[in-house]
Amino acid sequence: MLTQPVFAQQKVYVAVASNFINVFEKLKTSYISQQQDEPSDAGADVEIVASYGSSGKLFAQIVHGAPFHIFLSADTDKPKKLVELALTQNQTVDTYALGQLALVANNSEISPIDMLKQQKFKHIAIANPKLAPYGLAAQNVIDSLGLKINRRQIAMGENISQSYQFFTSKHAQLAFVAYAQVFDQPEINLWLVPDNLYHPIEQGMVLLKSAEHNNAATQFYQFLQSQQAQCLIASLGYKSQTCLH
Repeated sequence: MLTQPVFAQQKVYVAVASNFINVFEKLKTSYISQQQDEPSDAGADVEIVASYGSSGKLFAQIVHGAPFHIFLSADTDKPKKLVELALTQNQTVDTYALGQLALVANNSEISPIDMLKQQKFKHIAIANPKLAPYGLAAQNVIDSLGLKINRRQIAMGENISQSYQFFTSKHAQLAFVAYAQVFDQPEINLWLVPDNLYHPIEQGMVLLKSAEHNNAATQFYQFLQSQQAQCLIASLGYKSQTCLH
């Protein structure tokens, strides 16, 4: 009996730093739409499955064998460590975005930076500097400004998304967040932190060993480096080293 050929769905598992959630969802939609318009000869249906979390936690999961194909970190240190551990296909780390830090406030009558300097807040939300690069950048800013903040005033988020949740739930009156989380919300009182107050947030990605026989993962990784993807990233609150407007 003859049977029709069945094309297996190819799944691409991607570990994504939580600061990049909104942008990654748009990238994923753009890529899937492009694939549907230009179906591959193999006929495979591609599904991009993202897992979001702090870069530190995702790194630990990969080291302990989590079956991710691609890792998009909020820094380059963790991807570089994966290269050193021989857990990647290539010896290089590719920069996919340059992050920007913002300070947001729930008080529209005073600037966020003045609230910070004058300690006019009960709690300030910061991502854990030990796990999240944006948290480390926030600590850089506090140190650069020579400020001392009581530990009891800090609402420590596991990642930048949780820090933002502390702010939106009104648990914190100030929060250091990724600019990409708030850049399209004109009603939010924000201060775009000058680059010279924190170390660059260079976000790096790597193609992992587990993607060796997954063509869909390799193609999606290449898409993330394309002009189309890079200019989309640059339009959504990040900087890009390669988008040529």
